Amino acid sequence: EGCAAVGPMDVYTRTLLGHLTHRKVSAAVLLEHGCEKTHNDFWRNELQQRGLSTDAFGWASVQADGGIDSSKAAVTSMLLDRLRECKAACPTPPADDKPLQSVSIAMHA
Repeated sequence: EGCAAVGPMDVYTRTLLGHLTHRKVSAAVLLEHGCEKTHNDFWRNELQQRGLSTDAFGWASVQADGGIDSSKAAVTSMLLDRLRECKAACPTPPADDKPLQSVSIAMHA
């Protein structure tokens, strides 16, 4: 949402939490710049207040991780690790699954 986000925070919060916890989402990383109103600590608290585990998500911060290159490397590593976990858990995809090239990645900024 960036530094200048405006609008009803409850709608924004419910929307993003809905995306994060959707049954079709197998991996999610929350990346903060460091200046947002809804930084990673905010999302951790929101998840915990709803009784949800924060361990299910990756967490990265441009400022805390030491810059864009460091946070990009951390996010890439987290997503590749999750992909390996998913492949190990489901070594034989059902015949109607699409190839990896058709996987959609959603980014919210």
